[in-house]
Amino acid sequence: MTENSKQEISAFANKCRDNYKVKFIEQHKQLIDEKVVYYNIIIKLSDEPEMTFDEMADLLIEKLTTYRGKR
Repeated sequence: MTENSKQEISAFANKCRDNYKVKFIEQHKQLIDEKVVYYNIIIKLSDEPEMTFDEMADLLIEKLTTYRGKR
């Protein structure tokens, strides 16, 4: 394999990783947005304040780290 081929493969792999990270982040932002809307429309009691994106993200992170590995 030539040095040029190795560089092209490396550049392609880096591009794929960057694209994956961007899509991964976009999908998680969309998931959190959907959960915020669902909570604010369906679950929230009338006297409670609306949930924000940051609050929902913190709540999901807390749930993931607290219950990881438990069944």
